[in-house]
Amino acid sequence: RLWFVEQHEEGTNAYNIPMIFKLSNKVSVEVLERSLKTIVSRHEVLRTLIINKNNHIYQTVKSFSDIENNFIFHKTGIINNSEFEYKLSNDVNHIFNLSIEIPIRISLYKVIRDSTFKKFDQYLVIIIHHIAFDGWSVDVFYKELESFYSFYLDNDLHTLVLPSNISKLDIQYKDFALWQRKYLS
Repeated sequence: RLWFVEQHEEGTNAYNIPMIFKLSNKVSVEVLERSLKTIVSRHEVLRTLIINKNNHIYQTVKSFSDIENNFIFHKTGIINNSEFEYKLSNDVNHIFNLSIEIPIRISLYKVIRDSTFKKFDQYLVIIIHHIAFDGWSVDVFYKELESFYSFYLDNDLHTLVLPSNISKLDIQYKDFALWQRKYLS
């Protein structure tokens, strides 16, 4: 239904869920990026496209290897606050085309604070479409991000082992949605 309403409105940013974090300069961007990629690879709903082919609408889950090279993790250096505010506004107001792009966008901004380029603030901006994310998802997302970041900080970034406090996902959102549809009918 959400997709139908968005199509009727011919695209809207009303369903964007923005999360904006000011990061410590001690944060490892490489570890952060790996952690975020792990989350997207775990959750199929964050890799789902909605296809409309001859008025037959269906979801298709992209494999992480299909999207990894095009995974939207923009890293941008910015030299003043007005440019940062402009970029941030563009991110928050992004209109997703869910038939060709996954419902999550991630940007990392390094805002330079002095003429020597040695002082800067870092901001992580995550925009997720409501079709793939809701209030219940926020705590899960934060917990996984914190767990993966701590884990990869202490281990090899390429390890395939999961942190002990994160279990393998046996059920994806599509499984729940199918169960709910059957239950309601």
